[in-house]
Amino acid sequence: MNRSKKHFRGRRLAVWGLLGVLVLLCLGLIFNQQLAMLLVRHNQAQLAHLPKSTLVQNDRQKHWESHPAKVRNFSNGDAVKSVSQSAQNKRATVAYLNIPAINVHLPILYQVTNAHLAVGVATLRANQKLGKGNYVVFGHNFENSTMLSNLQNLHRGNTITATNGLHTYKYRVTKNIVINEYNWRYTKPTKHKVMTVITCADGGATRQMVRARLVS
Repeated sequence: MNRSKKHFRGRRLAVWGLLGVLVLLCLGLIFNQQLAMLLVRHNQAQLAHLPKSTLVQNDRQKHWESHPAKVRNFSNGDAVKSVSQSAQNKRATVAYLNIPAINVHLPILYQVTNAHLAVGVATLRANQKLGKGNYVVFGHNFENSTMLSNLQNLHRGNTITATNGLHTYKYRVTKNIVINEYNWRYTKPTKHKVMTVITCADGGATRQMVRARLVS
């Protein structure tokens, strides 16, 4: 009996010890930018190379939130929290964004939310379709050559491709400018087949806006 009690007590101490290590690790990530970025890349890797059929199904079954939480600036805690949201993020991934000129390869998730922006770029409207109208995506600028932090380096003529479960769409950059954070002109629906990519600039005071037209 005593041996059983000691064994149970030992297992309980081991579990608590493991939990303590995990808590310390999470706290370290929250306060360490470098570790947080490693975790962001890990979370992104979980969404890479999803089957085409999964992307199609995700796009058909979008669970659009009626009143999502207000988007805030990214924090290291978002990277930690995103680990537990891996399954939800997989269900929200509908395509992939590639911008070779600035080494961007990111998942596109539906709806702009804090969770989705912690792993990739996110779409503005529920009815957006690649190759039709104005396909608008938002993404964070970590100012460390990840996510969309080098968006300002794109030039006219550079290409942007987006791949869903059905097709790959090629866009060519026509405009790259800084706009006021309250300027929503470039996010409005259009008859033209374009893509609009937006991220923060000047520490969040303005927005970097890239407009590209569909070429194939």
